[in-house]
Amino acid sequence: MALLSFLVGMPAYSSRRTGITELARRVFEVASFQAKMVASNLDSTSLPKSIAPDGTLRKTVWQDWVSGFYPGTLRFIYKYSGDPEIASLAEEQTE
Repeated sequence: MALLSFLVGMPAYSSRRTGITELARRVFEVASFQAKMVASNLDSTSLPKSIAPDGTLRKTVWQDWVSGFYPGTLRFIYKYSGDPEIASLAEEQTE
């Protein structure tokens, strides 16, 4: 009986797994897009810090305690997505 219950439950698990995989793909697709948008608003001496209430990007310099978050996020996005443009941005931020 336990085997039958296990086999009956398999399609539901597989369906949930596929849903999670698709959700993760979409999340990283959006993250990649956002990272590229942030990069287009930076110069060679600044890093993103936060978003102001009015929607503008607050920037900081590499000496700030949050300076590693953006390059680390880029590397994480690249690891999942394999997007070469993200890899290039990550390299630029860690030179």
